[in-house]
Amino acid sequence: MSSAFLCRLSRASLFGVLVIQASCGGGGGSEPAAPSPTATPLAAPSITAAPLAAIANDGASVSFTVNASGSEPLSYQWLRNGSPVSGATSNGYSLPSAQLTDNGAQFSVTVSNAAGGVTSAAASLTVKPIIASLVTGLPTAVSIDEGVSYTWTVVPRGSQPISLQWLRDGAPIPGATGLSYKLDKLSYGDDGARIAAQLTNPAGTIESSATLLSASPAKAPTHLSACQTINQPGSYLLDADLSIGLPLDGLPCIRIKDTSNVLLDCAGHAIATGLRDQGSRALEILNVSQVAVRACRVSAAWTDIQNVKDLSFTNSVLSSTDPSVPSIVNVTNSERLRFDGNQLAGSYQQHYTHRATISNNRVTTVPVVVVAGLLISNYGSNNRLLGNELDGNWNASIKEWNGADDGIILTDEIDALVQDNTIRNVWDAGIEWVGDLNGAIIRRNRISNAAIYGIGGWYWSSVFNSQFSDNQVEQAPALFGLFRSFCLRAAGSDWQHVLPADTAIRFENNVFSGNVLTKPLTGSTSRASYFNFSFPFDSQNACSIVPGERKPTPAEVKLGNNIFKNNNFGSETGYPYFDGSLNGAGVIVDGGGNVCSVVKEVNYPLICNAK
Repeated sequence: MSSAFLCRLSRASLFGVLVIQASCGGGGGSEPAAPSPTATPLAAPSITAAPLAAIANDGASVSFTVNASGSEPLSYQWLRNGSPVSGATSNGYSLPSAQLTDNGAQFSVTVSNAAGGVTSAAASLTVKPIIASLVTGLPTAVSIDEGVSYTWTVVPRGSQPISLQWLRDGAPIPGATGLSYKLDKLSYGDDGARIAAQLTNPAGTIESSATLLSASPAKAPTHLSACQTINQPGSYLLDADLSIGLPLDGLPCIRIKDTSNVLLDCAGHAIATGLRDQGSRALEILNVSQVAVRACRVSAAWTDIQNVKDLSFTNSVLSSTDPSVPSIVNVTNSERLRFDGNQLAGSYQQHYTHRATISNNRVTTVPVVVVAGLLISNYGSNNRLLGNELDGNWNASIKEWNGADDGIILTDEIDALVQDNTIRNVWDAGIEWVGDLNGAIIRRNRISNAAIYGIGGWYWSSVFNSQFSDNQVEQAPALFGLFRSFCLRAAGSDWQHVLPADTAIRFENNVFSGNVLTKPLTGSTSRASYFNFSFPFDSQNACSIVPGERKPTPAEVKLGNNIFKNNNFGSETGYPYFDGSLNGAGVIVDGGGNVCSVVKEVNYPLICNAK
C-alpha cells in the first residue's frame, strides 16, 4: 500500500520575479527532485504621454492628464511645484477655478507600481488676467440743473485687484477713487465736461466711455437782444444775431467780466463786430470763474480770454469778418479751461495757462497769410491737446511760406499731453516745441504733408523726461527734427518776465517708440531724422538777440539715456542723423526694432534694420 502524499505551495517575489515553489512529502521512499522556479517579470511604470502646459483665463477650469504603461495596478500622485497635492491620485488632475496666484505653477505626476515609480516632466500653468470692464456703462450724456448734485456709480468686473480712478476731461479727479463719484452742486463751468472711469488691474488699464455733462439753467434765462456787459451770475440766452457795428469806445459786443457762474447760450446766433482790422473783438471774457459759453458764431479777428478759471467754451464757430484775416483766440493767465468741439478759422493761442483741455476742435487758416501755429500753448503746465483736427492750408510749395507754419507749438511747457490729433498741410512741422519741453507725452498723432519734419524742437529747445510714441508721419522729409540754435537764456526772457533762467541744454531721459514715417518727401533733406546740439559751440552761430543770453559750458550740456525702439524711419530717406555730441556712450540707447537704411558711419548708436 502506497504512503500518503502531501504537497505545499509557496509564493515569493524576488527582485521583481514571481517564484512559485511546491514542497511535497509523506510515505516512505525517496522524494522526487524539486522543480525549477517559474518566473513572471513585472513591468515598471513609464510615461507615454506627459501632461502638457496649459493656458487658462482667470477663474476658468483647467485640467492635466498623463498616460503611463506598466504592470497593474498603477498608482498616481500629482505634484504642484514638487509637493504632493492632497487627494490628486488619478491619471487626471483639474483645477476648477484657476487663479492668478496659480500662474507659473508647475504640475507633474508620479506613477508607481510594485516594480517602482517614475515622475513626469512638469507642465507649466499660465493664468491670464481678464481686463477690467464695467457691468453697465456710464450714460452717454446727462443734463443737470445748475446747483443740483449728480452721482455716478459703477460695478467693475475682471481680475482682481481692480483700482478705479474717476476722470474729468481725461485727467484724474483728485481723491475720486471709489466706486461712486459725486459732482456736488453743478456749476455752469461744468458744462461740456466729460466724466469717465479708469480701471486698472493686472491685465492693464482701460478707460470707460464718458458721460457728457450739459448744464441747464435752474431759473428762466435772461434774454439778450443787444450788445452788453454781463457782470452778474445767471444764464443768458441770445434771441438774435448781435453786432456792435463800429464802436468808438473799443468795447466788444459781449463782455463777460468780474463775475462767476454764468451761462451764455447763443443758440447758434452770431456775435459780430463791424471792424475788419486784425484787432477787432466781438467777445471778451475777463476775470471770471465757472462760466460756460456755447453754440455761438463769433465773427471777429480777435477773441480775448484773460484771468479765468473753470471756463467751458464749446460747440461754437469762430471766424473773421475779413476772410483774408485769421481769427485769433487769445487766452492768458487762466486755469482749467475747456475749449471743445469748436470750429476756428485762424489760431488758438494760450499763454501762462494751466490744466486746460483743448479737444475735438477743427482748426484751419487762410492760405494767403502766415500764422505761427494752429494750436499754441506757451509757458503752461498739465495742458491737454486731444483729438483736434488741424489743417494749415499750406500749398505744398517749399518755396512759398503760407498758411500755418506749424500745427501745434509748445513753448516751455511742463507735463503736456498731445494725443490723437490729426495735422496736415503745414509749412514747417506738425508738432514743434521751443524752449524746455519737460515731461511731455506726445502719442498717436497723425501728421501729413509737412515741409520740414513731423515732430521736433527749434531755437532754445531742450527736451527731457518725455515720451514720443506711436505717431504716424506721412509725406514729410523727416520723422523727427531737433536743433538747438541759441544759447542759455537769462531769467525773465519771456514777455511776462517770470520764466527762470536756463541752467542747461538738455536731451535726456526720453523715449521714442513705435513712431513711423511713410511716403517720405525728398529734396530738402536726405535724413530720416536729425538731432543736432552742436550749434551752441559753433562760432558761426552766435546767441540770439534776447538780452542776457550766454553760451553754455560743456558741463551745462546734459545728454543721456534717450531710448529709441521699434521706430520706422522710412529707409528711402536714409537714416537718423545724430551729430557728434550725441555719439557718446549712453546718450542714444538702442532699444531694438528700429527700421531704416543701412548705416555705414563709425560708432553709429543705433542698429538699423532695412525694410
